[in-house]
Amino acid sequence: MMSVRKRRAKIHRIQLVTRRRRVIGLLEDQMWDRMAAVGREFGSPDFERLMEEDYRLGQGVFDPAVLQAFQARNKPLAVQDPPEDLQPQPQPRTPS
Repeated sequence: MMSVRKRRAKIHRIQLVTRRRRVIGLLEDQMWDRMAAVGREFGSPDFERLMEEDYRLGQGVFDPAVLQAFQARNKPLAVQDPPEDLQPQPQPRTPS
């Protein structure tokens, strides 16, 4: 059986490691938030110019193949009748 002192020391070490991980995670998040957007990322200084260029050239999200894929995905599915073997069959009446 562990003494109270050893249990307290173990709990303290676990809490210390947890606090350090939390601080490191916060610092990493802050660094990502401070990074400047570049290229085609929303918020970059060139975003509008590059989107207009993509539109003119039919590239990226303006590629006709991409547009067709999204349009086909958004079409409502046609309602089809189930095959005959899956349709319910009338039950014969039994005399009572």
